[in-house]
Amino acid sequence: MGKNNRFQLGAEFNMNTSNNEIFDKYQPAKLLFDEDYFNEPVKLVHAGKFHSIIVTESDRMFGIGYNKYGQVGISNSMYLHAEEPVEIFTDDIKIKQVAVGAHHTLVLDHDGNVFGFGARNNG
Repeated sequence: MGKNNRFQLGAEFNMNTSNNEIFDKYQPAKLLFDEDYFNEPVKLVHAGKFHSIIVTESDRMFGIGYNKYGQVGISNSMYLHAEEPVEIFTDDIKIKQVAVGAHHTLVLDHDGNVFGFGARNNG
């Protein structure tokens, strides 16, 4: 639920909605992706200013939404917006926790290592 002006809720959310409705009002709750979409249950969901991160039970990570700074976890030279969840390749790290800011994403693994991607303009 909420605003979807940067596809942070996915393209499907906007299919029957006019552009004015997308940009001018907040959207009601709607099922976006269930475990069948990812072929397994989802264990973590995190929301940034204009992007969302989804982690499945087997530690596969997906990003969706605004990607100007690479905060969705994919090359920002290829995708300004990810309108559908795009898998973020994590080299099989075991994800313990995810924290999402306005334009960045941090990942903590079970060994205590911290990984980050996205904007670095505020340190």
